[in-house]
Formats: sequence, C-alpha cells, structure tokens
Amino acid sequence: MVEIAKKLNLMIIEIFVIFIISTGVFLYYIKQPVFTHNYIENDFDDDKLGSIPSEFTGTGRRFEEVQVVQWNETDNHGNVVEIGYFEERELFGTELSILFEKSTKGIVEFDVYNKVGGQIYIDIVQEDFIYDPDDDICIRMPRANRDHITAMDGLGVHKNILYFTEKIWYSFRIQFDTETGWDLIIVGLGSNTFNHFQFFHQPEYFSQLYWGIYILDNVFYIDNIRISLLEQY
Repeated sequence: MVEIAKKLNLMIIEIFVIFIISTGVFLYYIKQPVFTHNYIENDFDDDKLGSIPSEFTGTGRRFEEVQVVQWNETDNHGNVVEIGYFEERELFGTELSILFEKSTKGIVEFDVYNKVGGQIYIDIVQEDFIYDPDDDICIRMPRANRDHITAMDGLGVHKNILYFTEKIWYSFRIQFDTETGWDLIIVGLGSNTFNHFQFFHQPEYFSQLYWGIYILDNVFYIDNIRISLLEQY
C-alpha cells in the first residue's frame, strides 16, 4: 500500500508539472505577435523598446525615426510604435510599410494617434510603392489645410470623413474588395463613421499598408495592427 501511495503521489506531481509547463508555454505564445500567410496581428507589447518592429520595411527613405516606445497615458495602450520626422534631410520625411500577401479581399485594422497635427499619409497599395489615386486606398489624417480626416473617392477627390482632433486615438477598419470597392469605419472621440468608396480603376490586388509623414518636427503613433486576408491574388 505504501508503494502504491508513493507511485500515485509521483504521478500526481508529474501531471501537475506537465500542466504548469503547458500552461506557461500557452500563455507565452498567445502573447506573441501572430504572423501567417493570411493574418497579421501585433500590439507591440512584446517588442523591445527602441526597436523597429521586424515586420516593418522602409520604402527607400530613411526610417530610423521609427521605434517602439512605452505609452504612458492611461488609455489602455502599452507599447506603441512612434513614427517621427525630426531631422531635416535631402529625402525629406519618414515612410514605412507592412507587406502582406497579394490579396483581392481583406480587412485592415489599426489605431493612430496624431500628436502634433501634421498630415499623415495612410495608404493601402500594390507592391510598386507608386502612389496612384485611381486604384489605391488613400486616407489623410488630417488632410492638409482642412480640419477633417479625409479619404479619396473614386473620382480622385478627397472627401471629409470625420472631424479631426489631435492627441486622440482613432481606430480604423478598412475592408477592401477589388471588384466592389472598400469600406472605411473610423472610431474616435466618442463618434464613428462608415463610408463606402469605389475605385476609379479596378486594382488587381493590394499587398502593403503604408504610412508617411513629411512635415518636420511631427510625430504620430500606431498600435493594434490586424490584417486579415480573405482572398489572395
């Protein structure tokens, strides 16, 4: 009986240890950024402070003024990505992209905080980096010389979407379908808006999310990026 009790106790201890290890591994992996062929998710809370997130890439301009920082405001954001333009140079501005698989349908979500108020370029484009208002998704936050966040409609005209206030987190949700157009939802400052846009020329696909800033001494922040690819090219 003593031997049986010892064996039972040993089995219980082994099961408990396996459970603790398995739980620890599970908790570790659910906190990691998720990157697959059809889904990208990152809240940057596990990225090293001062680093450039590995999924970001430059577009030919410098992007050394991009780094992960700790958000110190009390609004449920941990680590975020700071994107600034502080040092004047020949190729002015700071640009970066997140590349994803060529897709004809997808959902792109992210949060943006504009600290100073200078115009931020937010585009979803093809792989060539060439700005084409006829078949790209183009958002400005805010549009220069306006007090609104704008988006370009199918005729190449920027449409006022939502009144812009600096130092506020805005959540964007963009759902695109190269055949039918794209939907834009923006939530911020207790309000939200929904708009549908057509393409002037039907794009073949989309494959990158792009941000740019070109006004010296401006800075903005991004967080909670989620990209779901519903149908690949």
